[in-house]
Amino acid sequence: MKKVKFIYNPFSGENLILNNLDTIIRLYQEKNLQIIPFRISLDTPLERSFIDIDETYDHILAAGGDGTINQVVNLMKSNNLDLPLAVLPVGTANDFAKLIGATSDIEENCRKILNSTPKTVDLGLVNDKYFIKLVKNTGDFSCEMN
Repeated sequence: MKKVKFIYNPFSGENLILNNLDTIIRLYQEKNLQIIPFRISLDTPLERSFIDIDETYDHILAAGGDGTINQVVNLMKSNNLDLPLAVLPVGTANDFAKLIGATSDIEENCRKILNSTPKTVDLGLVNDKYFIKLVKNTGDFSCEMN
């Protein structure tokens, strides 16, 4: 069974993710994917979420706002992780998620992620920090960074 690292920020937006955890797990289990959760907190550095990621992982699912997604992208690069990144927008602005056509409906977004093919997005670097950019809306919800 393939695994998915599920990194979520319970403080993003209005704590939207907390009421949807069971739905996310159920949808992933239906696709025979095992969710390995990591809850972002002040007490546990986000870097620890990447310790166990190996070839048994299918993708990383990040739930949070633009700041969370940015941190995950930078940690993926610093850990040389070449996995697709799926985004669940639960922050305030969610600029990148809006560009890929995500809505505020967590279940709908999960279904789209689980039924999509990863698309390549641009990866930029400014002052030693990475950022992702979408040149054109592909309608897919998971991405590979180039």
